[in-house]
Amino acid sequence: MTRRKATLCYLCGEPITTDRTRDHVPPQSFFPEQLRREKNFSNLDIVDAHGRCNSAYQKDEQYFFHALAPLARQTQAGAAIWATIDKPILTPQEYALRRKIANEFSQDSQGRTRKTFEHERLYRVAKKIVRGLSFLR
Repeated sequence: MTRRKATLCYLCGEPITTDRTRDHVPPQSFFPEQLRREKNFSNLDIVDAHGRCNSAYQKDEQYFFHALAPLARQTQAGAAIWATIDKPILTPQEYALRRKIANEFSQDSQGRTRKTFEHERLYRVAKKIVRGLSFLR
């Protein structure tokens, strides 16, 4: 695929003169390495953005992936996703994120497991993906 450099940041719409970064759409981090190899997800679309704009979504993308990963456990990609998150905790930030997500699970009065989400964070990431796909088209 031929790719030319964009002159505008797909996230803020402002001209990119410095601080250029490339961003995968959807985020490459959503596809564990094993899954990228198996399903050939190595060639995801790429868009240009300011580094500061792109990094503003980093924590929300981590939350998005880790909060939704338990729901994908029984899917075809579930094993690869679970292998990515089921690893020793390396940083205090990872520990805090895992505790936060674990606390989002509860049991209702009928004994069913329920999961809550930080909807605004999920919305921001979904909107970023849609914006990137729209920018590419």
